[in-house]
Amino acid sequence: MSRGYVWPIDPGYDIFRAEADGSEPERLTDSPGYDAEATVSPDGKKIVFTSMRDGDLDIYTMDTNGKNINRLTTELGYDGGAFFSPDGKQIVYRSYHPKSDAEIARYKDRLSKNMIEPTVFEVWVMNADGTNKRQITKLGAA
Repeated sequence: MSRGYVWPIDPGYDIFRAEADGSEPERLTDSPGYDAEATVSPDGKKIVFTSMRDGDLDIYTMDTNGKNINRLTTELGYDGGAFFSPDGKQIVYRSYHPKSDAEIARYKDRLSKNMIEPTVFEVWVMNADGTNKRQITKLGAA
């Protein structure tokens, strides 16, 4: 409560897949840091997810067997909550990219404590390969 409204970014999170009944769980990620917020592409071949594997919260894709991991975002700040479009050609996601020195310092401080403040998120869209990123909303709020 003393930190305000924050989301924990648990460094122990990894992504698993299992049968529909929960049996036969299989770990797909095993890197230090947060791997979470995963969704499967409409054709069932890819997973889009958020990870801290490279030191910031970015969006990645991988095959559903955990292979061929590809980083799609590199901008400082939170990129997450991604979903594929129905045809699988685009990805929609939410982002916060701090701009001022104070915003950057606050973001990095919170991240070093494994948390983020979800106060300003904008909706973005990109091609499924990470190209053609474009901001859709300019609301200045979450």
